[in-house]
Amino acid sequence: MQRLPHTATALSHISMNETAYSLHKKLNVLLERSYEGQAAVAILGGILKMMYKEASIVVHPANESGASSLEVGDIDIIFSNDRCYAVEVKDKAFSETDVDHAAKKVLGKGRSRLIFACGYHGDISCIDIPGMIDKWRHNGVELSFVSIPLLFHQNLSLFGAEECHQYLNHVWSILITMRAKDEAVQDFMALLSLEGQ
Repeated sequence: MQRLPHTATALSHISMNETAYSLHKKLNVLLERSYEGQAAVAILGGILKMMYKEASIVVHPANESGASSLEVGDIDIIFSNDRCYAVEVKDKAFSETDVDHAAKKVLGKGRSRLIFACGYHGDISCIDIPGMIDKWRHNGVELSFVSIPLLFHQNLSLFGAEECHQYLNHVWSILITMRAKDEAVQDFMALLSLEGQ
């Protein structure tokens, strides 16, 4: 059963005094809880929106992987020249077979860039990362792996109050438009003391 779409509204009432440290501490709780990987998608999606302001960051609805003919990854970074970076978000154990499947999908969509972004629960211990990168480079896919917790921490440490405010609005908007689990949305609001707002 598909979740009904919601309309995201800006969180203009969030205090502009939210520091990068306090924001990291609060959102890291969501990242650790995972919500079947939805927190990792929303938190990374928000970071990508801050990093790639000139691109369109398309976060696809939860549990509808591959539903759209235009979808390449869980998150697609689409530039004005139609260049696309496909981002596959994993917050559970996965295998080289999963990587192969995603890379073949990227090739099948006529794309050449795939980023595997791993959350706290994205176990990559059984994957030969250098071997997979080399294998897919020879097949026309530029493959890379990133740690969402590390990327989140590094980027947030550079944010001032205004950037923190923008970032929170991005995460909120993504949680709503991706049709995240009610529990994830409610916990986001509770952690940021937004109940009843």
